[in-house]
Amino acid sequence: MVYLHWFEFPYPPPYSFTSLTMNIRIGTITGEIIASITEENLAQTAPPDSWVRWVWVFQKFDFPDVAVVPENTYVIELIGTPPGYYEQGYYEDSYGRGRAIWDGNPEDHFDLTFQTYGYNVEGVECPIPISDQYNHADWIGEWWRIDCSAGNGQEFRPTLNTLAGVQAYLNNDVPATVTMNIRVGTISGKIIASMTQEFPACPPSTYGYPPIYEWRYFDFPDVPVVPEDTYVIELIGTGVTWWQAYYEDSYERGRPIFNGNPEDGHDLSFETFGYDAWASAGMVWTLDADGEPEMDFVPGEKVYIHWKANGMINMTIIAPDGVSVEKEWVYLPCSGVNSFLPSHGRGIYEVSCTGAEVKIISVGSIFVIPEMPFLPSLLALVAMFSAVFVTKRVHD
Repeated sequence: MVYLHWFEFPYPPPYSFTSLTMNIRIGTITGEIIASITEENLAQTAPPDSWVRWVWVFQKFDFPDVAVVPENTYVIELIGTPPGYYEQGYYEDSYGRGRAIWDGNPEDHFDLTFQTYGYNVEGVECPIPISDQYNHADWIGEWWRIDCSAGNGQEFRPTLNTLAGVQAYLNNDVPATVTMNIRVGTISGKIIASMTQEFPACPPSTYGYPPIYEWRYFDFPDVPVVPEDTYVIELIGTGVTWWQAYYEDSYERGRPIFNGNPEDGHDLSFETFGYDAWASAGMVWTLDADGEPEMDFVPGEKVYIHWKANGMINMTIIAPDGVSVEKEWVYLPCSGVNSFLPSHGRGIYEVSCTGAEVKIISVGSIFVIPEMPFLPSLLALVAMFSAVFVTKRVHD
């Protein structure tokens, strides 16, 4: 984003131009261009007035994601079709990490107004799931068939706050389709995760008995869970599918469920995987309905918020009044996308996410510096501003 100036006279024809191009270059003003975008007829977006006035607006250039190297030098180059546009600058070294460039030459005594946006795709990764609850007791001659009756499962109580996957020890003599549901509390509780997979037949046993079992893993999108609460692994199968069980209470933090009824003195073979961490680092970015990066939305347009963090997050959207909560989500996994339709009118909305910097989006609003009162002469108006900034044409 750069700060552009449009100067409008009340006399026809009004000043305007046909296009403005921004190039991102490597190193110098003549370096390789790694991104470029052209905006058309920008002068038409400035509000009209019957008096001579300065209108300063932020003009945003949305690039597809451009890979850059942190701490290396890049140059924002602007090329416009004259007349009418200027870029705001300052008679001081107000930005300590780069210099303004005038007519191809770096300058040390002033800087131009701009703002860049991006995210760091390295160093922010979801945690690696670890084993949490499991029952791996030695088999002692029991198995439950899950394809001919409903309501079969195993209770468990996690110690981690995110469930990432579950595996069960199964045998199927023929190819089978198996659905795993994760339910809250009981075998009829709310389903918070579900996955269906097709498995080939297990290899036959050398002597026909005992049957060959294999671990079947179900990789869920990260599912927030409450440590020490009870959840149920429910399996529903087709074909001839058996779930290995034990003639003993080998798992002390839950019971098996057969035909909808909890049982004592048995347990099924399973293992859960997850992680337990609130995010300490993350990034947030917003897209429109077409999947394009966007920060400025029109009223009635849905906002899609993407995030990636190194742990579980909470996310809050603050309305333009700075107080009202537009939307709030809690116990979100380390990556994902949510959407909302702004309902608090035009203005600036703040997106707060655990571990990430606050993200600002605009709805039906542009950044405009309040206009200066009309002065008797243009010279006086320019002189009034010159103590703070210097203007230069983008192109002559």
